[in-house]
Amino acid sequence: MMSATMGEEIQGTISKVLPGITEDKKKILLQRLVNWGVESKDDLKYVEGAPGVDLSDLLLPIQIRKLFDNFKTAGEENQHEDFSQKPAPSSCGTLDPMNPTTSSSSPTTSYSISLTWLESFEIPWHKMPNELRIAVANKKRPQPPDRRKMIRIIVNEMRKREKNPSKSQCLVVARKIVCQYPDSFSDFDDCEKNKENGYYSLLKQLKTRVEHCNRENTLARRRTTKRGTETSERLQSKGPAASYGCRQWQPEPPIPNSDEVLEEKRQTLENLYLQYGINGSDRSDVSILMKETFYLQRKHINDTDAPPIKDLKCKWPYLFVQKHMHAHFEELTHVGIHKTLNQSIQEYGKVLVDFFKTKPSNNTVKNVLSAEEDFEPLVIKLILAHFKEDPAGLLLLADRCATAADLQETYSIPQSPRLFVLALFSSAPLSSILNVANGIRSRTVRFFLAFL
Repeated sequence: MMSATMGEEIQGTISKVLPGITEDKKKILLQRLVNWGVESKDDLKYVEGAPGVDLSDLLLPIQIRKLFDNFKTAGEENQHEDFSQKPAPSSCGTLDPMNPTTSSSSPTTSYSISLTWLESFEIPWHKMPNELRIAVANKKRPQPPDRRKMIRIIVNEMRKREKNPSKSQCLVVARKIVCQYPDSFSDFDDCEKNKENGYYSLLKQLKTRVEHCNRENTLARRRTTKRGTETSERLQSKGPAASYGCRQWQPEPPIPNSDEVLEEKRQTLENLYLQYGINGSDRSDVSILMKETFYLQRKHINDTDAPPIKDLKCKWPYLFVQKHMHAHFEELTHVGIHKTLNQSIQEYGKVLVDFFKTKPSNNTVKNVLSAEEDFEPLVIKLILAHFKEDPAGLLLLADRCATAADLQETYSIPQSPRLFVLALFSSAPLSSILNVANGIRSRTVRFFLAFL
């Protein structure tokens, strides 16, 4: 039976992962966890895949995925907390890296403890590069090459005991290192999202090295067993494996021998464009036909003898309209590009601007910060300034009344893609291109991101 305190902790975990769900749903979800036999946070990692577990009537698929992933993390964290409370054979900060013979073990306890390889694992400091040992002795951060050598040495020692250490095992080793030498290895600017406060970067390096060492060792890989309780609908919802970052690079035809039917629908779209023009892109029948012909669109795009863009535009005129281009991209990658870009700029833009205000990387960044800019173009300009990129490599300024034909005649179109910004005055300085408030676009984020 779950205690009231444990129920509050689990409900807090649910609120942290899914802050948008209602209190009623939280109570129903908590009651279901109790009915499924959850009695502690450690039990949460066993919820996914258990017989009878189904939340599809309560949460959206992405919410379920987030919740199950967090349940696994919460269960592992609880296990680590229990482990950290056990008497450890080594103490923090007592090892001298300059003296290989120095032992980091603490005085033996009066009772015996059954030690796993992880609990008895010692960091082989005597094998580390001299430069790293000197830096650690002086409480300085080692150079990146020396740190990478350290990672290789530690992973090699770990793999002598287990070929493919898990992330939780790497986490314990990272904890030991940071606990012994926080000045040299601790992450002082950890994000709150990272559960491994203080040693996230070290953990990531260790696990990446482990995966690299096991890239061809198929026998040592950790695979989740296939569950017999999965329905065909659930397996289908997972979608195919990614290819070139896409989930639907070349989908299967909706029905066998459907090319003729889809070709008729494509011709219908072409006729609708001739009748209504670009304004017909908002029609519901156009949206339905574009979605139904996605397979044929991909087939034409991926054809070995790929047609030129102008021919593709003649066949699929609505594919080059912003609305349907975004829809095609979302179907292709399962990523809503407009929404994702908006969220990314809002979420990470402030961090980026604050960082450059604190530590401007060059004079161009300082000049950008000194000018009054809207937030969204400021983020883009700072990125370009930091990498010393010319804004003309991304955007070109043109007269507001210019047509596509005028641009082709007036400008020498570069081979790499550019965005033409139709400004009110074509003589405006190039440095103001990104300031979309100057009559180029609306100040709102929605228009700015659509413009990008």
